[in-house]
Amino acid sequence: MVQKRTPKMESLESRQMLAVSATSHVATRQVATPHVVAPHLVKTPVGLTPQQIRHAYNLDKIWYKKKGKLIRGTGEGQTIAIVDAFDHPRITSDFKIFNAQFGLPNYGKDGKLLLQKKVAPGAQFTAPVPPVDRGWAGEIALDVEWAHVIAPRAKIILVEAQNASWDDMLSAVDFARNIPGVSVVSCSFGSVAGELGPFQDSYNHFFDTPKGHIGSHGLPGGITFSVSSGDVGGQTSWPAVSTNVLAIGGTKLTVDSVGNVLSEIAWDEGGGGPPQFSDPNNSPDVSYNADPATGVTIYNSIPDANGESGWSQIGGTSAGAPQWAGLLAVINEGRAIIGKPTLDGVKDVLPWLSTYPSNNFRDIITGTNGFEATPGIDYATGIGSPRAHKVARALILWDTPGTVIT
Repeated sequence: MVQKRTPKMESLESRQMLAVSATSHVATRQVATPHVVAPHLVKTPVGLTPQQIRHAYNLDKIWYKKKGKLIRGTGEGQTIAIVDAFDHPRITSDFKIFNAQFGLPNYGKDGKLLLQKKVAPGAQFTAPVPPVDRGWAGEIALDVEWAHVIAPRAKIILVEAQNASWDDMLSAVDFARNIPGVSVVSCSFGSVAGELGPFQDSYNHFFDTPKGHIGSHGLPGGITFSVSSGDVGGQTSWPAVSTNVLAIGGTKLTVDSVGNVLSEIAWDEGGGGPPQFSDPNNSPDVSYNADPATGVTIYNSIPDANGESGWSQIGGTSAGAPQWAGLLAVINEGRAIIGKPTLDGVKDVLPWLSTYPSNNFRDIITGTNGFEATPGIDYATGIGSPRAHKVARALILWDTPGTVIT
């Protein structure tokens, strides 16, 4: 999936298809032309599997004790909202095909499908169903399937914006954050031509937890917004530079057949750097595998620009945003077990990161996105990629030091 190029924005009130782009890339082929001659179904999964990724980032080490019984961290009881543009008319069936391949659940304990789809109201009008866009269909499949990989028992609500204009994307974010029960919002998009300009901070409020929000288990709680940092090396974009979001940068992760990490370096196309118009926030905050050459497998039945459908290998920082959203849902599950509210990105996650909890992350010290990866925090990979079990323990307990999980 090649990044879409849309006209440069004049203002957020413009009704053009503005400079908003999904940030994922297909590794298995180059898209040369939008003309489809004969659709071709790719029948075999390619790319890194759920098992490899879960092991590489220690997600398979997250266990909780509930009522005296050990349970695996799965995001049970949490709701992730995923904001994308346009419609994927077959996402439910694709979701089930992906799950069947990798032994993931389709339904929660209540018997309801774990994936729901909602159409966000448009800035000017709302169609019953948005049109289909081939590029965004692939992004939707990636976001839904891989948030589910990381938090396989969390409910996922796919929020479809009417189109990829800033007006409608922000309308969709606003819609998503006001859904009762949502504890994490994943946004795999950003401005194509860099940041929006000196006025961009006035729109950060779209990434606030609404006043009086009800998180998981019917209790008041916060929302964390997980946002891709973009796929133009060394360039910052909005909303990744917003002081209200967790910005996810890109790495190239190399693993063996079961997911043991062989190396992880900065991805040369990962967005990041000192912000032009936001102070003091830098981007990214943290990182995750993004290089399409080491990308993850997805299933998408909507033919791409080459007419190919089925299995493909996908990269981009938008692969990391839904997976970090899944990790945060799993962490919120652990907080719920000990009676704590869901994390608020502004009040909890970002302040915790500012304490520089380096032992909870794999420090990426080689590679470049135009800025060198160095020991400590850098513009290429932020604080690094997660050791998920350590991040989980730290964020469950961070606001009540001295508490012990039993």
